[in-house]
Amino acid sequence: MSILSSRPYLTAFLTLFALTSYYYYTATCVTSTNAITTMATPDLLSHLHVSATQSSTNPPILTLTLKNTHPSTAITLLNWESPLDPLALQLGLVSVYPLEGDEPLPLATIQVSRKLPPGRDQLVALQPGESRSQDVTLREPVVPFKKVAEGPDGKKKVRVVCRGRWKAVWVAAGVEEVGDSALEKMEADEGAVG
Repeated sequence: MSILSSRPYLTAFLTLFALTSYYYYTATCVTSTNAITTMATPDLLSHLHVSATQSSTNPPILTLTLKNTHPSTAITLLNWESPLDPLALQLGLVSVYPLEGDEPLPLATIQVSRKLPPGRDQLVALQPGESRSQDVTLREPVVPFKKVAEGPDGKKKVRVVCRGRWKAVWVAAGVEEVGDSALEKMEADEGAVG
């Protein structure tokens, strides 16, 4: 005689355990209409290249460009605190130095509180090899050009350093592929491999 037939309580317990486990598994593994997105790895982030070029002198305009140099992976990122943030200059992500100086000019910066979760209009999708740019006008009173000495040619010259951080970057081909829960948490969806 088997151990299960001689112990009815054990049989009932194991049956109940199996049914509960099955129910729990099927209840928590419901498929979602949202795509599962994966946060970008440090290797992928190394393929995000930032460049700054002067596109105008009067007024001085700086073009900040972000390029996805990865050969095969599309990414979607949140533009907050990145070179593509519309408030990049005001947030202090751009530092302006006199051409001959080591100390940056004291910029009039601000702090912002942003509504969470971010809207999809704050996301930028970059396919492999694709780039996105933003123009930043270096203007008074944010940039105190009065503190910059004129060069021999009579022009005020500065050098610019752009800093920032990636608040959220996902492996996703488009803005719509970032799941709602990933956007709310600003991280990968549950169950994502990354």
